[in-house]
Amino acid sequence: MTRVSIVLGAGGPVGHAFHAGVLRALEDALGFDARTATLIVGTSAGAQVAALLRAGMSARDLGARVRGRKLTPEGRAIAQHYVRPSHELPPRSQRPPWRPGSLRYLSSAIRRPWRARPGRLVSALMPDGPVSLEPQAAGFRALFGDRWPDEELWIPAVCRDTGERVAFGSGNAPSTDVGSAVAAS
Repeated sequence: MTRVSIVLGAGGPVGHAFHAGVLRALEDALGFDARTATLIVGTSAGAQVAALLRAGMSARDLGARVRGRKLTPEGRAIAQHYVRPSHELPPRSQRPPWRPGSLRYLSSAIRRPWRARPGRLVSALMPDGPVSLEPQAAGFRALFGDRWPDEELWIPAVCRDTGERVAFGSGNAPSTDVGSAVAAS
């Protein structure tokens, strides 16, 4: 049996549209249904698309959704739960005050500076973003509940407190729900 894996990257709304177009082209040109991939790996926008594929959304429906066109009944049933992340910043008065994203990593770096890595330091200094991804996470929880899909789905993220990479859904990753993994990615 042939094993096919798909890896989907970041890119915000443009990345989402790009993935929809590429997956649709693979379906049209090769007859490959991305939902049948042995493994789907996705980060950021790719995590959203990967989760939608594992929920059962077709490449045709992904493309229709991006273009604002009519979805199939199956696509509509999935899309009703999907909440697109807001790309509008709240007014400054409603944003939390600046604070580092990971005081734990920063304090560890102060105690053991020889172990600190520049990229991890920068990540630890970055504050939480002003836009909450909780509505999107809740939408994916409505689709998947607390369970992880039976088909392989890996969603990479970085633990800000340790700087370690994790691929949720892989064998050695901590357990979580799909919505939380997509939001973390």
